[in-house]
Amino acid sequence: MFNKLERKYGKYAIRDLTIKLMIVYAVGYAVCLLGSNADPAFVYNYISFDPYKILHGQVWRLITWILIPLQENFMLYAISIILFYLPIGRMMENVWGSFKYNMYLLLGFLGTIIAGFLLYFGYMIYGSAVGVEVDVLGQYVGLLIGSFTLPYYVTMSIFFAYAATFPDATVLLMFIIPIQMKWLGIAYAAIYVYSIGKYIMAGNLFGIVVILASLIPFFVFFFGDRSSKLARGASRYKPSEVKRRTEFKHNVESAKKASRMVAPGSAHHKCAVCGRTEIDDPNLEFRFCSKCKGAHEYCQDHLFTHVHVDK
Repeated sequence: MFNKLERKYGKYAIRDLTIKLMIVYAVGYAVCLLGSNADPAFVYNYISFDPYKILHGQVWRLITWILIPLQENFMLYAISIILFYLPIGRMMENVWGSFKYNMYLLLGFLGTIIAGFLLYFGYMIYGSAVGVEVDVLGQYVGLLIGSFTLPYYVTMSIFFAYAATFPDATVLLMFIIPIQMKWLGIAYAAIYVYSIGKYIMAGNLFGIVVILASLIPFFVFFFGDRSSKLARGASRYKPSEVKRRTEFKHNVESAKKASRMVAPGSAHHKCAVCGRTEIDDPNLEFRFCSKCKGAHEYCQDHLFTHVHVDK
């Protein structure tokens, strides 16, 4: 799917989007800092994603909510950009290419905007049905949606993509503790699940919708496009696939140990179909089949033509 789109629209992709996005975030931090000094409610009054105010003419909010800082503390903000978001984002852009990386972020931001409007209209329809003053409800709901709609969640979805693509990559947690990305990804996923659970207990749909909407690109890229390398790579982490690879590795190691115990002059390899060994033909190559149950070895003539053993 994305390959077809790239052939048609790839020329419009923004190159080095990570750097440009981090510059936008830095400008947003400065704007929000200066604006908040003049008006403590500057973010909510002028730039947050508020569907009610957008529908009443403040259309710039469709874009300006992206300026809201990822961190309030400047030092943490600078460190997170330079040492975390920037290298991870650039790596994913190099792996996917500019177009797919653009699409990933676009899906995240657009998905969040669409989800916000759907939630807003849902509350408006419900309010009209139960006789609530629609204008007052609209202002209240718009303010709440704006308070939860932050670029942080979309940016974090890049982290999940990185963890899924490079699960064995090691980073230094707090610059001290080495940890693999897959465990860090699982930890953050657990935090997301906890946050969603907390919002469910509180009856807060706003936080739930924003978190789930930000993950749309992750699920589309890794599970939606089944023909892509991204989807095939993500399938490595299905429980059934992990179990299959573990069993295959165990069977191969067992077979190797058994072959080392063979008496000198005897065959180490034997095709399970034709029975030939490396003694019969030194040019034969042998491989284990990962789809067969147990340690079954085949010569090159039968590796791709044999019937798989399933018991």
